[in-house]
Amino acid sequence: MVSVGGRIDSRYAETKGIPKDDEYRGLVTPAGWAFAIWGIIFMGEIAFTIYQVACTPSEGEQMRWLEALSPWFTAACGFQALWCVAFREWARPVFWLPALMLSGIAAALGGAQAELSQAAVGMTWLQYGLVHAPLSIHFGWVSAAALVNWNSYAALLVHDGVISKPAQMAIASMSIAVAALAGIQVSLVRSDALYGLTIAWALMAVKADGKKQIEKISGSERNGMEDLAVSAQYGAYASVLASCYVVFSDPINSLLATQT
Repeated sequence: MVSVGGRIDSRYAETKGIPKDDEYRGLVTPAGWAFAIWGIIFMGEIAFTIYQVACTPSEGEQMRWLEALSPWFTAACGFQALWCVAFREWARPVFWLPALMLSGIAAALGGAQAELSQAAVGMTWLQYGLVHAPLSIHFGWVSAAALVNWNSYAALLVHDGVISKPAQMAIASMSIAVAALAGIQVSLVRSDALYGLTIAWALMAVKADGKKQIEKISGSERNGMEDLAVSAQYGAYASVLASCYVVFSDPINSLLATQT
């Protein structure tokens, strides 16, 4: 995907990552290995699509939740298409636009995941694995990706002299806090451990990238990056703990007891 000509990140196909001095490099940037999660998401959503087509009319009657989530998932696909159009060099003067599109994907997938969470007790293991799991993971990853995109926009504003470095650091700190709180809140309120674990994956990738960047800088900027890396690490731990609580608490045990 990165090698597709025209996209902003096509310039990184040969550099194996975003160079430190690149104008689009935000302070919240995941390590390259984190993007392997797309393989899980794509394979899961291909299976989800096939499952919808293969459903019989009688099964459809029992799965009203599939009908309820469809508008949300369709909206997410629409925002994704718009992001692909906007994540290009022409959009540099309005780089808030691709960040907004990613936020739209996250909001739409959040709506789909809310429908699934309400219906989870009546799902079979197959339905949970083919529908709930890939959409929850996608929701978690895009939630983090939207924050990364907003931080890239902040990096451009610093590059253009619109905001200061301390302001950029504050935006990065708030982004990590928002990601961690989302991982905890969604996991606990919707009894969805997969969302929290996905957020934790993203935050650990941010920490890993931050550690690499720390080796290349010094002074107050180094101290700030060290603080961000530590915050991302503890945010990931908090999301994992919330997910573990969900897995071992009564609500999830009740859910598992209904699976067939």
